[in-house]
Amino acid sequence: RAMGNLAKVESRDVLTVSATPAFAAKWLLPRIHLFRERHPEIDVRLDATHEVANLERSEVDVAIRFGTGDYPGLECRPLRPGIAERVHPVCSPTLLEGEHPLKQPSDLRYHTLLHDETVKGTGVLPTWKTWLASAGVDSVPADRGLHFGNSVLAIDAAINGQGVALSCSFVVADDLAAGRLLRPFDTACDLEHNYYVVHPRGRAGDKVEKFYRWLADMRAEM
Repeated sequence: RAMGNLAKVESRDVLTVSATPAFAAKWLLPRIHLFRERHPEIDVRLDATHEVANLERSEVDVAIRFGTGDYPGLECRPLRPGIAERVHPVCSPTLLEGEHPLKQPSDLRYHTLLHDETVKGTGVLPTWKTWLASAGVDSVPADRGLHFGNSVLAIDAAINGQGVALSCSFVVADDLAAGRLLRPFDTACDLEHNYYVVHPRGRAGDKVEKFYRWLADMRAEM
């Protein structure tokens, strides 16, 4: 009987999902239990990394990628069809108080800029230099502040009141809704890139389809 139970455990489906640390920590991880509740027969292995997984050679079943959607040889479906991503500055509500409250973009000269180094030089997400130019601000040094090699650390630093970060609204949606973060300015950068669900063409498998259908049902929260 013990051997039979062991065989059942070993035969469970495992879905390996690759996603960026920010998407994994800020959106997927707080909700993945809902997928497990719907599909208790599937275990999930979450690979949170900025490295682009080789889906045709690795054990990764499905990836959430932020890009143009041009992935030759792979099945690619938009995570939020018809919705364009935008990048806003975000900060703790505490930065709207004090001696130098954030009221207009030029007030950033009194505050620390939080930089996500993972996007530097990629052209995928705007830097502070890009955003400040779009806001018409030339009085704030664009490179000063705190620099992070992990986007989640930059967001958490903003939550802790250590400065102002740039982030996609989608990634920080829960923090905005909970009041941990707010958008101090209306100026945003529109992005040509978006989030996509990507998997090898022709071998998605039932577990990948279940995961995609669950994501589709979760779109109301995106």
